Amino acid sequence: MTTPTPHIETPESYRARRQSLELTQAALAAMLGLPREAIVRRERGSQRISAEAWIAIRTLRMKARRRKSK
Repeated sequence: MTTPTPHIETPESYRARRQSLELTQAALAAMLGLPREAIVRRERGSQRISAEAWIAIRTLRMKARRRKSK
């Protein structure tokens, strides 16, 4: 049995997801319980974006879509 390869995303796509949520770096950081500088580092590519970080921002995006569809 093979292990699926994780989907690789870029700092640019991370930023685009944040912006699509209409969140500032500070607002996203507050929602995730992180310092704003962590978001800045992720978007610059100087900090690895963990699988947990991707899950968190995708979850926020899904919740935002559900709110808009109601």
